[in-house]
Amino acid sequence: TSGGEATVGLATDGGFCYNSHVHNTQERPKLCDLAPTPCRAALDYTVGTFTQWAAFMEEPGLATPCSRLMHGTYDFGSTPSSALIDLSGGRVAFLTVHGGASGGAETCSCGSPKPRPGQLVLSGFPVDFSTARARGGPAAER
Repeated sequence: TSGGEATVGLATDGGFCYNSHVHNTQERPKLCDLAPTPCRAALDYTVGTFTQWAAFMEEPGLATPCSRLMHGTYDFGSTPSSALIDLSGGRVAFLTVHGGASGGAETCSCGSPKPRPGQLVLSGFPVDFSTARARGGPAAER
């Protein structure tokens, strides 16, 4: 939970790396205006409170780093499975396990993963909703 509210997390493969060197340094289109194309090995996360997910479902469009939900690319590989763990104080841990990327995995200009073919990879990071609200980020009231 985040501040007593249920939190929902989703991990997918075939994601799109909005936040990459190529996308961050090009003049146009701007990051939030990019038309995403799937990258088979890119693993994306989307996390938000139940209220944020409900509001998102009422709006047209995709989850992006500019939407109400926290969204981004966290690794490369395949078939991710995720879980959320309450860390208290408005923080949750987003944990995933997925198949490791092969040495020839297409990264779509999103980085250089360490090849781990045939291996299971555990990834995770904290999501701090209290900080996001304070800086007016995706978890902020809109």
